[in-house]
Amino acid sequence: MFGDVARSMMTPLAEKTLPELPLCIDDSNDVHGTMVLGGKESGKTSLILSLLALVNGSYHSKKDTEIEEKRHSMPTYGQCYELPEREIRLASGNGGVRMNRVILTDTPACGTNQREEQPLCVSVSPNSTQSYSAIPSWMRITMRGGNVPHYAVLFVVDALAVPLWEDSARCRDLARLLAVLKRNQYTVVIAVTKLFRARELALRDTNHGNDHKSQVGKDPRSSYEIFVGRYLEKVSASIQAKAVENDWSFSQGPDAPSFPLVNTTIFDAPTWVSMVDWRKWQDKKGTPELPNLKYIKVQLEKVVTALSVRSHPE
Repeated sequence: MFGDVARSMMTPLAEKTLPELPLCIDDSNDVHGTMVLGGKESGKTSLILSLLALVNGSYHSKKDTEIEEKRHSMPTYGQCYELPEREIRLASGNGGVRMNRVILTDTPACGTNQREEQPLCVSVSPNSTQSYSAIPSWMRITMRGGNVPHYAVLFVVDALAVPLWEDSARCRDLARLLAVLKRNQYTVVIAVTKLFRARELALRDTNHGNDHKSQVGKDPRSSYEIFVGRYLEKVSASIQAKAVENDWSFSQGPDAPSFPLVNTTIFDAPTWVSMVDWRKWQDKKGTPELPNLKYIKVQLEKVVTALSVRSHPE
């Protein structure tokens, strides 16, 4: 399964010929690349297709053979999807904006399950002078290979998977990876998928008399908003705790906000999984209880806007 990746890791050129991160390019470049990472069945591809539906105004049909082929294949170094041109904010230098095409690069599942996932990171301190070496070879080659310069990383957290606060190894590796990416001045955003389904399951269990003991993710609370807020805060606190425990820093300056920060760098990201699902939500435009269509669109737009920042100086 990982033959090509394994060979690339064993090739000295994979380590020696690639520049340090990120890949800097000239002013003629009109592409802002985002690499989308996440574990097996985290909903990465569904999120990407939902972002496409958001900007295009409709979910793709099965007759769209190009997207359907991409959905069912995953090249070793990722699958690219293009969003229309949009404003990219320049966070360094004199600031300002530029118009760029946005490329989302879907990637093979990554995590701590060696049988089914690519490695999430390697054991190098993010505070090392060569901290970028903590980024696995397959990930670095994806970031810097081909014609797509990547400036942002979107990490997808699955709300139906074992939560990060109960999965110490995955949480530690994620904290290390995010610290390295931040140190190398990538724009880093976290999207949590499947929270709507997680609350549905929590409500069902509660109605069946199961004691949730007020646990985050199991206690449905009184509303979707409160359920989601608690979950995002818990994910953020878990990542921050692992960083502190290992003396890893997310800071990019004294005035930089804490990371992750709810609704700034970590978001609830509802998704559509099919044309049928997309159509179903069109009838839920202004329901009093969330999520509704407006909420989904607002959340997805927040994710795209957060990614549309270039933090690295050119």
